[in-house]
Amino acid sequence: MSDATMQRETINESTRQARCAHALCKCTVPQGERYCGEHCAREAARPSRAEGSRCGCAHAPCDESAG
Repeated sequence: MSDATMQRETINESTRQARCAHALCKCTVPQGERYCGEHCAREAARPSRAEGSRCGCAHAPCDESAG
């Protein structure tokens, strides 16, 4: 593997952001976190909601998609 390829992979890995684990949420979370906040952590622990429901975490990515 070339030095340029290794450097590019290192940069990609360091900037990669995961998505919130709550199925309806569109937020990103810091590396090592699972949920964007307490709302999503609570909602993810509840039985499934009807498909098409909104997340409700009140963060920008989810508020924008509600419009």
